[in-house]
Formats: sequence, C-alpha cells, structure tokens
Amino acid sequence: MFTRWIQLSFFLFASLIISQDFIRPPNGQEHKVKMIDPVVHEYFEHDLIHQFFTENGYVVVKNVSDSQNRAQLVFLIDQIMQEKIPLSRRLGFLDLYHDDTLAQLRQDRRVYEVFANLFGSEKLWVVFDRVIHQKIDESEDSLPAYVDQNPITHPGFFNVQSMLALKDMDETTGTLALVPQSPQFFHEYAQWAKIKDGYVEHQGGRELCFVGLRLKEGEMVIWDSRTTHSRFRKEPKADRYAALITYTLAKEDPELIGLRRKYFDEGIGFNHHEAGLRATARPRCEISLRRFPERLSPLGRKLYGLDLWD
Repeated sequence: MFTRWIQLSFFLFASLIISQDFIRPPNGQEHKVKMIDPVVHEYFEHDLIHQFFTENGYVVVKNVSDSQNRAQLVFLIDQIMQEKIPLSRRLGFLDLYHDDTLAQLRQDRRVYEVFANLFGSEKLWVVFDRVIHQKIDESEDSLPAYVDQNPITHPGFFNVQSMLALKDMDETTGTLALVPQSPQFFHEYAQWAKIKDGYVEHQGGRELCFVGLRLKEGEMVIWDSRTTHSRFRKEPKADRYAALITYTLAKEDPELIGLRRKYFDEGIGFNHHEAGLRATARPRCEISLRRFPERLSPLGRKLYGLDLWD
C-alpha cells in the first residue's frame, strides 16, 4: 500500500512538472511562462492606464479601433498571403507597412490619445511597422528573452511597443509573453549591449518568470521597450493575426522627416528607430504590398509626418 502511494505521488509530481509551460529559446535557456487573462482598461481611463503601465511595464486597453477596420485588414492579409509573393513573410512578420487599412487603425483618435497620455505629449509620429500572420501548420521557434532598447544610450523611459489583436490571441495561436516589472532590472542588459544595439538578449544570471497574455480581438497590449519579452505558443489550433501599431515622439529633424516621407511614398519597410521606422531584417520584401492609398485625416497627416505639428 505504501509502495503504491509512493508510485502515485511520483506520478502526480511528474505530471505537474510536465504540464509546466516553458519558453525554450535557441540559446539553451529555459523560462517558466504562466498564461493569464490580463487586466484590461477602457481607452479613456488615462490615469489608470498610466499607473498600471508605470508599475508593470505593460498595459492592455480595449475599444481603440473599429471592428470593420480590423476585419478589412485581416481580409487584406489573407489576400496577400494567397499571392505568395517571394520574401514577403518571415518569422511570422508580413512586410505590409503601408495601406489604407493600416492608416485607419493608426489614425484612430482613441488609440492616439492612449499613447499621447503615456508619452505626456500630443506631438507623436506613428511608427511604420508590419503586421503579423503566423499559420497554424508552420513551426515557430521560441525567441530568446530580450529588450528592444539600448541601456547604454537610453537607460530611462524612451519608447514603447504595441500589438493590436486582429483576432483572439492565446497559447493556441501564439501570443506575447513578458516579464512584469522587468524595467526595474533593465540596467542589467548593459553588460550584454553594444553601443549601436537596439535589440539586446538576456544572457542569464536572473530567473525570469513570464506571463503569456490572452488577448481578445480588438484588445491592444502596450509595453515599455525596457520590458523583457518573448513569445509563446503551446498547442497550435488557429492562425495568429496582429498589427504592430505604436507611436514615438515626433522630431523636427528634416532628415528624419525626409526618411519617413521617402518610405511612405515607396510603401516599403526600413529600419531607423529615431525616424520611427521598423522592418524585418533582410532579406525582406522590397516591393510595396500597398493595395489602397491612404485617406489621411488632419491628425493622420501629422502622425505620418506629412504635416508638421504646431
């Protein structure tokens, strides 16, 4: 009887270990991840949004876009995917940087006001970034734990990142995983960073406890660029659809303004953090996937850098 109890206890303990979720990146590290239904704020709860973001390094908001605009972008993504354009998608990133479907989401005043509150400034540029489409039947390697900010050149609050769920996102589609309150130890990344790095991997010395975020369609997660993050997918059951929609402080530098206008006109991606430009690392698609010209509002023209802020 005692032997049977020992066997049963060992089985239950082993099952508990096996059921634990982990992020296992290529660098050999292993990080625990716990899936959660995050606290979600209404877009107009500016004080609560700012407080939660400051304390935790991220925040989730809702009702920052219209369902019709999200559906149109999903439809466009599916259309482009059917065309099978060479180099147009890699690592789940689709090189769609410019289109009216994106513009309508980017210039929505509700989402703009959330970011203006976080930055403490109305003078913002929308970042020209990509969309995400990860297919259910494709393998997906785990990413390392990392940050997208250089602790040497920008040790304090500098920029944010954001992801809008175009469809529900969870462990069955893959989703963002991050370490709450990790900006508190952001300075530790300085030992692994080089002066020009905008991407720095965590290389050990601290246990990282990730949370994976279950997001409903239309919810947006915004995180401090000093926040340690990765991605997590457990049992693929559906495709992942998301749009990387974020903002940065507008600059008055003619060279940066020129870069934004150049790549807006060309409709392709380019990497330049100061100018608010993001792109997949080469090789990437160097032809525009734009299908519909942007119909920009007066606010949208300023966010795109086509008109100057007063």
